[in-house]
Amino acid sequence: MLEVAREAIGGSSPIDADTSLVDAGLDSLAATELRAWLSAKFGADVPAVLLFDFPTARQLASHLSVS
Repeated sequence: MLEVAREAIGGSSPIDADTSLVDAGLDSLAATELRAWLSAKFGADVPAVLLFDFPTARQLASHLSVS
């Protein structure tokens, strides 16, 4: 999840699993790209608010592993 988030953000610096993805540099375009990747990877419709409900990579990964 961290690698995919870093690629969506377009940075080369590591992202801490507990840092908000928005604070790490995720903008609306990158959020849309990340959402599309997650939808394709998990074969499910990922709601637009997912990244607001689960703002860190750790929270997002935990939610997706339970779903």
